Amino acid sequence: PGATYDPVSTTATIDGTTQPGWASTPVVELNGASAPAGTAGLTVTGDNSEIRGLAINRFDDDAILVEAGASGTVIAGNHLGTDPSGTVDRGNGDRGIDLTTGSGPTTVGGTNVADRNLVSGNDNDGMVIWQSDGNVVINNFFGTDVTGNAPLPNVADGLVLGGTSSNNTIGQPGYGNILSGNGADGLELDNDLTGNVIQANTMGLGADGTTIVANTRYGLVLYDGVNNTQVGGTAAGEGNLISGNTSRGIHIDGNGNAATSDNVIEGNLIGTDASGTIAKPNSSGVFVEEGATNTTIGGTAPGAGNVISGNTEDGIYLTSAGTDGTTI
Repeated sequence: PGATYDPVSTTATIDGTTQPGWASTPVVELNGASAPAGTAGLTVTGDNSEIRGLAINRFDDDAILVEAGASGTVIAGNHLGTDPSGTVDRGNGDRGIDLTTGSGPTTVGGTNVADRNLVSGNDNDGMVIWQSDGNVVINNFFGTDVTGNAPLPNVADGLVLGGTSSNNTIGQPGYGNILSGNGADGLELDNDLTGNVIQANTMGLGADGTTIVANTRYGLVLYDGVNNTQVGGTAAGEGNLISGNTSRGIHIDGNGNAATSDNVIEGNLIGTDASGTIAKPNSSGVFVEEGATNTTIGGTAPGAGNVISGNTEDGIYLTSAGTDGTTI
């Protein structure tokens, strides 16, 4: 009480991996249990800062908050919302990572195992990208424990893109995210988005590609003005694995105003394990409704077809209201 907390306002590297005893899991823990209400663990306002190898937990606000004007931030190798071991829920009061209006581009994760962030146990979403463009989010776990095969839920969604966020990359071949075990959706896109790419991620199963670690609602939802989003792809490794969720695998919803359009769903496994041979059911595989127009599910190019099998209800369901122009 009475202390002041200054943001990371200049280029800085905060690297817990340099400390004695570090061996793939954090040894430096920022514990916010005694911090004032409304305090984030680390707030970034400057450019080209790196936050690596920390456990940040029990703050009243976010673990890491990247504010307007901050660009070039790298967030890698952290446990955000858990204890240092990555097995115990020590959630922050809001989100693990919050990329706010006007921030970015930010890189979250990386191509090495040591770059992986574990973002779990938080009392809201695991991560949110809001009015922030060009971010790259790869090779992270959202909603599981450190093994990737058991739930350690964020209370709401694993990852949310919202508020006109465009041209973000969520997963890359060989470096997809695990978005499983969350209290609502694995991945939600909402509110006037365009040009985002979602590839190589797993939503609803564990890192082993077979253990069910269900999101409580949808694996992936595109909602209210999500346009020109690429979900999967035709090249090897671009497809997502979206299976085992309590409700639908993919839910595409224009919210009744025909604002969601021209999204492409191709090359994904929806309702099976990673081999595509064993059922790991969602309820419906792909559900399109309420003004979501010109959706493409599959395609004529090699690799464009989805495997949509093993689900307990419909493989693909189109409502009668405003799903014009859908191509299957």
